[in-house]
Amino acid sequence: MAARKLRYDWFEELLEINSYEYIALGHHFNDSIETFFINMMRGTGIKGLLGIPIKNKKFIRPLSDFTKKEILHYAKIKNIKWRLDNSNKEYKYLRNKIRLITSTFSNSFYKGVKKSMKYLYQENSFIEIEIKKINKEITIEKKSNPFLWKIEYKKIKNLQPLSFYLFKLFFPYGFSNVENLKHLIYAQSGKQLISKRYRIIKNRNYWILIENHFFDKKNNGYVIQDIQFENLKYLPIDIQFIINPSLKKENTKNMSFIDFDKIKFPLELRTWKKGDYFFPLNMKGKKKLSKYYKEKKFSLLEKKQIWLLINGNGDIILVIGNRLDDRFKVTKTTKKILGIKI
Repeated sequence: MAARKLRYDWFEELLEINSYEYIALGHHFNDSIETFFINMMRGTGIKGLLGIPIKNKKFIRPLSDFTKKEILHYAKIKNIKWRLDNSNKEYKYLRNKIRLITSTFSNSFYKGVKKSMKYLYQENSFIEIEIKKINKEITIEKKSNPFLWKIEYKKIKNLQPLSFYLFKLFFPYGFSNVENLKHLIYAQSGKQLISKRYRIIKNRNYWILIENHFFDKKNNGYVIQDIQFENLKYLPIDIQFIINPSLKKENTKNMSFIDFDKIKFPLELRTWKKGDYFFPLNMKGKKKLSKYYKEKKFSLLEKKQIWLLINGNGDIILVIGNRLDDRFKVTKTTKKILGIKI
């Protein structure tokens, strides 16, 4: 595997340096047969029995349809020299064991396997079409930047055979343990499965599949020096500060009104963190933000997307798009109003 990585890294380097469109590799039909048996012994689906692909990105294999015997015969006729790696004769490696055994088989063996692979390829193509169809049926929302796949999990539950569909749908995202996926169907809201790059979050009637870096990213927040802060345009949300805004209905849409004299700069814009609390508008006493989010039935993903406007002393002024803190509301004694428009 280490040698293979070095080899392919070098191929990638050649592609880039020379601006090549493709690199042709010398894999032949015997290599595909070896891959067929190796994958079968390890446990695989139809795709693993198709051998080595004829084309994979910028790598093409023009000799894939020819056996080693046919290639050697051609080389002898054309007086073409080749190099033999002596390690191919050793039984030390699994691939070599299969290679040495299958090399003794007759031509009818190779013809039969080639025909079987052809049928398997056709069946795999049919399966891929079916998976794309099911993918659309279970999808509520899907976008690429940032990546998000919202799935109606009740439709997943009704798929038959369930194990097969779960594997085919979620293996490309690193989820190969079908039993874990089955357990997630009946798990409580908020439960997760995590792969190397992605995670699936159970949220009541749907699953959310999203990249891990969305959660792993450490967000230190954005500092707002004053209401004329020139870097407002670089904030993750479109926010405007207006002194004594016009109270006409058309001007106050998506606007919160705050007692300006209670504001202490610099302000901070950040997302929720453990221990946060605020005093919800028109309610007595304080409430933990985690409890407020739970009551609102926000998913884990939604919690990560809600921004908070923090006062200079650390108090939460506004849960943006949701609730103002009662301590900052406009009262009869307010002299100056700050409008915050999103």
